[in-house]
Amino acid sequence: MIFNPRALAAAWGWRCAGGCWRRTAASTCAWPAATRSRPRPRAMPSWSCTPPRRSPPWRWTWAAWPPCCVLRRSCAAGEWPLHACPLHACPVPTPSPLTLLLPSPRRFQRLDFVYLNAGIMPNPHVNFKALWKGLLTGKLLHMLTTAEGVMTQTDRLNGDGLQEVFATNLFGHFILIRQLESLLCGNEKPSRLIWTSSSNARESAFSLSDYQHAKGQESYSSSKYATDLTSVVLNRKLNKQGLYSSVVCPGLVMSNMTYRILPVFLWTLLMPIMWLIRFFAKTYTLTPFNGAEAHVWLFKQKPEYLDVLAKYHSCTSGLGKNYVEPRKMDVDEETAEKFYQKLLELEEQTLERYGDLLD
Repeated sequence: MIFNPRALAAAWGWRCAGGCWRRTAASTCAWPAATRSRPRPRAMPSWSCTPPRRSPPWRWTWAAWPPCCVLRRSCAAGEWPLHACPLHACPVPTPSPLTLLLPSPRRFQRLDFVYLNAGIMPNPHVNFKALWKGLLTGKLLHMLTTAEGVMTQTDRLNGDGLQEVFATNLFGHFILIRQLESLLCGNEKPSRLIWTSSSNARESAFSLSDYQHAKGQESYSSSKYATDLTSVVLNRKLNKQGLYSSVVCPGLVMSNMTYRILPVFLWTLLMPIMWLIRFFAKTYTLTPFNGAEAHVWLFKQKPEYLDVLAKYHSCTSGLGKNYVEPRKMDVDEETAEKFYQKLLELEEQTLERYGDLLD
């Protein structure tokens, strides 16, 4: 697939004039100030992956496209020129995951990469009591890097009767993959799924009996662990058909999602401390540019040689050097298979309800 990104840029309020991208309308998704020559990364503007505010963020899904920060990184490094972008960007408002599927099978002959990056963390709260306990027990650094026991969220049902975090972070992606299997499998070259997971994904937050996490307060952690399980099963079932799935963790990135956890003035006060913590916690990538390191690195790898049980973490050293560190995922393959069957059952129920949209 060959796509000229000018159409997408125009949709987000940017136009190309004299070789430079210029803003023409208000937009919350800043397009890189790319030129015909290689721009320096430091010259790039601040980046946001937040869709326009016309609708809530969970109503938007990014499909068949690397995250915005991935494109920015690649263009800045000269690895992914805007005028020869091999993928198609598809930001689509989706009141139901099935809405996104309507044009897709008819539009493309194959899909090379699908970056599954949509995610929400509604109403986050910090457990300061747990932080104090971690300080006394010597587990504070671990808690700061994984948010284990520190972060809670208040979830709710969406319009489809599903838990909102589960539906946005995982199930919408799962339905998309299932409907696009004919484009993803059986191609001459392998197709790739790259999920954005998190170091906050923990088995203790996930339960097969409550896989949507309706009864708990760690829906984000549960959904990311479910993502890890899904990726493992997809590899086992579809590798022979040429589809490979990988999981990445961007680290702690100061995004719009992160800034909702604490008041902005507190983040401003904490930022010098967080830069110091980076000497001990390498997953403190802090910027989207750094957080996209694993996404870009995976784009250049041969999937046959990747470990299907590894999560690829974006890391940044205390001196600012970016690199990728693979870590074994704490997943049980039997649990993954059982969870996959539950996803299939839920998919069948969903298609019965919305099947007329796909006719």
